[in-house]
Amino acid sequence: MLSTGLFQVTVFFLLLLALGATVSHRLKIGDLDPGAPELRPDSRYNRDVAFMNAAYGASSDVFAVMVKTPDGACAAYETVMRVDALEWELRQLPGVETTSTLAGLNRRVMMGMNEANPRWYELVKNQDMLNTITAGAPRGLYNDSCNLLTMYIFLKDHKADTLSRVVRHVEHFAAANDTKDVKFLMAAGSAGIEAATNIVVRQAWRIMLYLVYGVVAILCFVTFRSWKAVLVAMLPLVVTSMLAEALMVALRRARERFTSRSELKDYTALIENRWMETSEELARTFHIQKNLIESSIDGIIACNKEGKIIICNKSMERMLGYPRSELIGIKSIDELFCPGEREKFRSILASDEFGGPGRLFVYESSLAGADDSRIPVQLSATMPVQEEVEVGIVCFFRDEREIRKLAQEVANQARLLHQDKMISLGKLAASVVHEINNPLAGILNYARLMSKILSRGNLVLEAAQKFKSYLSLMESELERCSKIVSNLLAFSRKSKLEFSPVDINELLSKCVDLSSHKMALQNIRVETEFARELPMIRGDFNQLQQCMINLIFNAIDAMPQGGALFLGSRFDSSKNVITLQVQDTGCGISKEDLLYIFDPFFTTKTEGKGLGLGLSTTFGIIDRHKGTIHVESEPGKGTIFRIELPVSDSLLNTRDSAKMPS
Repeated sequence: MLSTGLFQVTVFFLLLLALGATVSHRLKIGDLDPGAPELRPDSRYNRDVAFMNAAYGASSDVFAVMVKTPDGACAAYETVMRVDALEWELRQLPGVETTSTLAGLNRRVMMGMNEANPRWYELVKNQDMLNTITAGAPRGLYNDSCNLLTMYIFLKDHKADTLSRVVRHVEHFAAANDTKDVKFLMAAGSAGIEAATNIVVRQAWRIMLYLVYGVVAILCFVTFRSWKAVLVAMLPLVVTSMLAEALMVALRRARERFTSRSELKDYTALIENRWMETSEELARTFHIQKNLIESSIDGIIACNKEGKIIICNKSMERMLGYPRSELIGIKSIDELFCPGEREKFRSILASDEFGGPGRLFVYESSLAGADDSRIPVQLSATMPVQEEVEVGIVCFFRDEREIRKLAQEVANQARLLHQDKMISLGKLAASVVHEINNPLAGILNYARLMSKILSRGNLVLEAAQKFKSYLSLMESELERCSKIVSNLLAFSRKSKLEFSPVDINELLSKCVDLSSHKMALQNIRVETEFARELPMIRGDFNQLQQCMINLIFNAIDAMPQGGALFLGSRFDSSKNVITLQVQDTGCGISKEDLLYIFDPFFTTKTEGKGLGLGLSTTFGIIDRHKGTIHVESEPGKGTIFRIELPVSDSLLNTRDSAKMPS
């Protein structure tokens, strides 16, 4: 029974021994953590080293590989090529931050000598060039005899796995590339020394363990003189040491799993956070784009490659009169055009006429509204392309109904302005008929008298002198008629709004000349007070003249029994404006009517005396000149109109020094 039990125990221990030996064989020699193992992982030194590695790639773990060559052959092309090959392979290894070698220096210098062109980041097969670059290289890359090169490999850490990976790779490369003249040697630098230490410890570890087992076995046999005693003593010792090593391996693997799970959890949380941020950003972008489309004042429609509408904004709904539900997915874009327009749209979109094939820029067409009305639009369109395939059409429509309505209103205002001008011209013409008729009658009488004198025969000296005086009088009367007609022609001329320097006092003087006869017929006295040396303003002379004529005629109509009309001008330097004043002693305007006098077609005159366009036209002209017009009036006390026109800085020094009428 005892021998059977001992056998079972022995088998059990042997199984444990085999298991322990199998697992303990995976035991790693060296540091398992980055940083200094003598310090805590969160110590200041270890945290600083980790930060330097992560942020700048400036590692303190340096592994140096020595390349031994014959004297003076360290810069040989074949040697540098082998160094370059090993450097490239080491850069691909996990845990290697960067490298520094003579081969890498040669590449960088060649690129720098050729304007940093990346195509020159090469080793040039030119020994003279290699020798020149090597002569200027730091002495840390080769020795004075040029028979030893140093390759510096900067590692992310000095963990056992990192060092073993680098050592194995260098050993394999050396086995494949060592020659009689070039040999790759290891074990230099802080990480290299630690790697060599790990190798020595691993090689001596089993030998030392076996020697301990042998010494213990000899001592047990000498002491107890029995192999059974030796077996009883040795089995627990060997099994315990093997299981202890296996436990270290198991603990390391458990720690790695825990660390991996923790990192995976953190990484998963990071991915979830980034996914949420990305989703929120996509949602914000989608809402912004949707709001941009919806808030656009232009109608926007997008359709797929079959032509079915897939996007339609509110402006398009209002323009067409269709609800969105009757457009999206139901109608095609061709159905929105008026008959004959869809074919033109497709043809022009495919041509180069308005922006090139697949693009249409500012093209006028017509759409059919829900009530079958014709909607004039200005449209732009493009055909988006995805992977060189057209995926649909995007169109932008601008409703031109309001624009055309405004254009028509502007044209109507221009016609009204010209109509008002013609009314004023008619009044002027009627007022000057008698003024032109009087000198013409005098000229006719002188002509008849001269004809009668000529019929008597030869002219005597006295008759010739009379003829000369008659001709002088006729000339002055004709000049007077010509001046009146010229003023009428200038006032009646239809011209575009053209801004140029305008002399206000000259403008007022011409207005007085044009209306003086009409005022004389109605027994109206004219008083003027024009400021001297007024700066010029920038404006349209004809339109400003029309404003003043309108105000003068209104004043004349307000004084049917005669009165006084005052015209004045002055410059206000504090406001930088010129003020024109028209004041009459007429019937005045009631407070109720003052609110509406600038409205078109509002008039207090009897039928046939006016259309109510004069003051509204005057207000529009002054507004276009960036000026203002004010009125003061009381019934029975007359009316005062004041017009303020701005003076531009460029015209401030232009002064009218001519004498003004008083």
